[in-house]
Amino acid sequence: MKTISNCYKENGIGGLYDFIQDQIYEMYEMYDELYAEQSEEDEAEINVDIPDYLTDFEAFLAENYNALSNYPQTLINALYHSSLLKYPEIIDWFEELKKESMSKPIELLWSFPKEFNSYYIRKGHDDFAKGLIYIGENRFATSSEDGKLKVWAFQPTEWKNFSLRLVREMKAHEGYPVNNLAYHTEKKWIASCGDDNTVRLWDSETFEMITEFSGHTDYVSNVIFRDNLLFSASRDKRIGVWDINTLQNITFLEGHSDWIDAMSISPDKKSLFSVALNNQLIEWDIEHFTIKHLVNEGGKNVYLDMPGETISITLEADNCIGHRSSPHCANWASGNKLYTSLYEVIEWDCKNWDILRTFAYDTNNINCSIIKDSLLITFSKLIKIYHLETGELIKEYRNPEGREIRKAVISDDEQFMISSDDNGYITIWDWKEMLEGEYSYGIGADMHSFEVFYKDKEDDSGVAVSGGFVSEAGIWDLKSGILTGKIEGFKDALSGAVRIAKLHNRSSQVLCMHQKIVEMQSPFNPLDRIEIELPNAIFHPDIVVGTKNGIIFGTQCYQPYYFNLNNKEVRVFDENYSYANKFSISPDQRYALAHTYPQSFDHDGMPFQNPWKPVSSPIVLIDLEKEEPIGLFWCLSLSSLIKLHEKWEKIQDKLKKFKLNLFNLRIFRLTYPRTSAWSADSKLFAAGFNNGQIIICDAETKKRVKKIKLSKENCIVYLAWQKNGLLIAMLYDEDRIVEIDPKSGKILKSVKIQGNKVVFEESHQQGRYIIWSDNKMLGIFDTLKFEIIFVITTKVIIRSVRIENNKLLIGGDDGFLYGYNIEGIL
Repeated sequence: MKTISNCYKENGIGGLYDFIQDQIYEMYEMYDELYAEQSEEDEAEINVDIPDYLTDFEAFLAENYNALSNYPQTLINALYHSSLLKYPEIIDWFEELKKESMSKPIELLWSFPKEFNSYYIRKGHDDFAKGLIYIGENRFATSSEDGKLKVWAFQPTEWKNFSLRLVREMKAHEGYPVNNLAYHTEKKWIASCGDDNTVRLWDSETFEMITEFSGHTDYVSNVIFRDNLLFSASRDKRIGVWDINTLQNITFLEGHSDWIDAMSISPDKKSLFSVALNNQLIEWDIEHFTIKHLVNEGGKNVYLDMPGETISITLEADNCIGHRSSPHCANWASGNKLYTSLYEVIEWDCKNWDILRTFAYDTNNINCSIIKDSLLITFSKLIKIYHLETGELIKEYRNPEGREIRKAVISDDEQFMISSDDNGYITIWDWKEMLEGEYSYGIGADMHSFEVFYKDKEDDSGVAVSGGFVSEAGIWDLKSGILTGKIEGFKDALSGAVRIAKLHNRSSQVLCMHQKIVEMQSPFNPLDRIEIELPNAIFHPDIVVGTKNGIIFGTQCYQPYYFNLNNKEVRVFDENYSYANKFSISPDQRYALAHTYPQSFDHDGMPFQNPWKPVSSPIVLIDLEKEEPIGLFWCLSLSSLIKLHEKWEKIQDKLKKFKLNLFNLRIFRLTYPRTSAWSADSKLFAAGFNNGQIIICDAETKKRVKKIKLSKENCIVYLAWQKNGLLIAMLYDEDRIVEIDPKSGKILKSVKIQGNKVVFEESHQQGRYIIWSDNKMLGIFDTLKFEIIFVITTKVIIRSVRIENNKLLIGGDDGFLYGYNIEGIL
C-alpha cells in the first residue's frame, strides 16, 4: 500500500505532494461523476467522504518535522507554493500549520500573473479527444481514442456552481477509436467515423443508430456534412460520398496519394477542400465529383538518425507549396479565401490558389481553428485570437495544465466555447469574457532561457529577456514583473526554441537565436541591432561564446560556426570535432572550454570525421584572444584510445558482413564531457565526463595533472570549483552532491538531494550555491555549509532559473516569469 512516508522516501517532498494531490483529484472526480449521474429533478445533496490523508499527513510531519526543518523555510515554502492550496479542505489546516511554525513563506514579488478563471473543467475521456461538435440546447458530443462517443449537457450558471452532466455514453464503433464527428442541424443527426473502417449515423435525441456506411478499406479519419451529402475521408486515400436521404453510397473520390485527414466545404457549397498526410492539397467539384484543382502534389520527408534523436527534413518539390507537412485543419471564409493551419496559418486565394500571406505562427501544432466574424481562433497548447484582416494577435490564453487542445467549438448563442484536449479533459469557457476581459500573458510557451540586462551600472532594476518555443523573445520589467515588449524577427522559424544568451564582452546586448537566424541587439533600443544568418539552414544555434572580434556558435548538429563582427564573415570554426552542451569561460575570460560529442552530422547529413567516433570525445581548450582551439583533453589516455580505435575498426569490419550497427549494440559506452569548471586563478580546469570520471588539467602547460575516478560510473552533470580549492560535483544517477579534494581525489563529503533525476543546475556566488530543480520543485544547496538551505514547490514546471539581487527568478512552462524575494536566505 502506498503511503505518504513511502512516497517521501522514494521521491522526496515532490513525491509527497503529488501523492496527496492525486488523492484529492480522485475525490473531486468521484464527486463530479456522482453529480453527473443525478437526474435534473433530484436536488438532494451528495455527501462524499473525504479520505483521511490529512491525518496521515500530520502524523508524517510529527515524525519527520525535525529532519525537514533543518533547512530554513523548506516545509512551509513547499506547501505554500504547491497546487494543494487551491483545495478548500487544505487551506484551514495549512493556516494552523503556519501559526505553529517559525518559518514564514516567501511571497511572490509581483501580484502576477492575472489568470483567466472564467471556465469549467472536468475529465471527459480516458484518452485524447478526437471529435467535438455542438448539437444545440446546451448540449455537445465528444469522441475519443478510448472508443467512446459521449453526449453532454450543461446548465449555465455561476462558474463556481457550474455543472456538466453526462447524458449518454456509447461504444459507437464497437470499442474502436472514434476519430471524428459531424452534426446535421436539420435532421439532428450525428455522424461518427472510426478505426473499424465505417461511418455511422446516430439520432441525437434517441441515441439510436440510423445506419452504418461501409466501403472504406482502412481507418476513416474525418466526416463532414453538406446538405444531404456526407463526405468521409480515409486512410485508404479515398473520400466516400454518401446520400443521407437514401442512405446509399454515391461514389468514392480518388486522387490522393496518402492518408486523407482534413476536409472543409466552401461557403457556396460547390467545392470540397481535402488534405493528405503528404501535404497534398486538392479542391474537388462536389457537384460533378471531379478534381477541380490539384493545389499541391505533396512532398516527402528524409530522416537523419543522430545519437539520441531523429531529425526530419522535408524536401519540397518545385510544385510543392504551402506547409512543410500536412496541415491539421482548414476553414473557408468569405471572399474566396481558405485558411489552413499547421505551425502557422496560410491564407489562400481560392481563385488561382496563390498564397496571400502566412501568419499566426505557433511552435506547437495548431490542431484546429475557428473563423468567427472577423476573428481567427487557433488551438494548440494555447488559444490565440487574431484579427482576421490585420493578422494582429488580440488575446492569448493557455490551456489548463498546459495540455494540448485537440478540438474546439463555439455554442450557437456565442456564450460558451468548448474545448477538449489530449488528456481527455473537457473545458467550457466564457466566450464573451475571453474577448473582453483583461488577462496577463507571457511569451506563450515554455520559458527555456532568460538573461538579465541593465541599462547602466547605476540602474539596479533592469529587464529580463526570455525565450522559449515561440517565434519571439519577451522583455520583462523586473520592478513590476510585466511583459513590456517583444523582440521579433523569427517569423519563418517553425520549430525549436528561441535561446537567449549574454556575451561577457558585450553585456548590454542580448543574443536571440532561432534556427539559422541570430539577432544581437540592445533590449533597451530596438534600432541597435545586428542580424546574423548562419549558412546551416536546418539546425538552429544552441550554445554561444563571445571572443575578441566575434562570436562562436554551437549548433544542434554540433558543428560550430564563427561570426566575425568586423567583416561579417561566417565560417565553420572547427571541422574536426562536434561541439555539444555548452562552453565554460575562465574567470579571467582568456579561455573557453568546449564540450564535444563523439558522433554527429553536418548540414548535408554526412558524419563528421572524428577519428575516435563513436568511442570517446575530448574537451577542447579555446584561446579567446587568438580565437582558435589550442588543446584537446581526453578522459582516456592516448594509448587507450589507440587500442580502442584499433579494436573498434576490427569489430566494425566483421559486423559489416552481417549488416549490424555497432552503435546500437552498445559494445562501447560513449565517453564525452558533460560539465567543466575553472579554478579561481584561471590556471586549472576540471572536466566531468558521463562515465563518472574527472580530469584536472593545466591551461598553460596543456597537461593533465590529475584523474579522479568515482566509485561508480555516474554521469557528472555539474562541477563547481570553490574558493577553498575543493571541487563540488553533482551526480545525475544518484541525485547526489559530493565534495572532492582535487589533490588526492578523495570524496570528503556526500549528501543526497531531494528529487528524482535532477534536470537543471545553476551556480551563484562563484559556485557556493547550487540551484537544482526537478519538475515543480527547486532547491538551493550551500556548498560551504554542505546542506540544502531552501526548497520550494511551485505551481508551474520549472524551465529556467536565476538568482539576481536577492531575487529568485523562475521561468515556467506557462511562459511567465516568476519573481520571489529571498533576501536573508543566502
